[in-house]
Amino acid sequence: MLNANYIWYASYGSNMCRERFLCYIQGGQPKGAMTNYDGCRDKSLPIAETIIVMKHDLYFAKSSRNWQNGGVAFIKTHSNSESTYGYMYLIKKEQFCDVARQEIKSKTEINLDFDQAVISQNFIFRQDSMYGNLMFVGNNDNYPIFTLTNQFNLRSTTKPSVNYLKIIIAGLKETHKLSNPQITEYLLHKGGILESYTEVELLQIINNT
Repeated sequence: MLNANYIWYASYGSNMCRERFLCYIQGGQPKGAMTNYDGCRDKSLPIAETIIVMKHDLYFAKSSRNWQNGGVAFIKTHSNSESTYGYMYLIKKEQFCDVARQEIKSKTEINLDFDQAVISQNFIFRQDSMYGNLMFVGNNDNYPIFTLTNQFNLRSTTKPSVNYLKIIIAGLKETHKLSNPQITEYLLHKGGILESYTEVELLQIINNT
């Protein structure tokens, strides 16, 4: 029986790693990160999890002190032919709001208009915030799927740090069971990596993850 209080949170960056994402739910400091998260008000675990492939191009931009001032992952706000691997968690709407609050580093409560996001595909809940765009990306098992990205398709890309790449690589291995050559092929031409890492350098990072 469907529960209207639940929705899918789709991750495509560091939160593909379950252990890291659960720090957003239950609190804690993820391995390799500098932030200690306070977690959600409701710390109950996701009731379902599964892989997802989104038709929105992945790229790396901006900079995060949490990841050695390197670029972080975003996906384009419109769908296209490019595929982005992700992992999603079925959580309560209230929990999603708390995850969004932690993503944008807000001290105040966040209220997300999920219905408007479904209608418009993108709902800007915090202007000029790195992840202030709630984006609707489809349905699974009759539950809507949402993710967070930037309100703009950023043209200026940024080199992601090795530590950040490692957590994404670990997530790809953990969830989609991709081989090292498959991960190399997937990441090599993404904005922010294409301009910053050679194929040999990227493969070395992947092999050491």
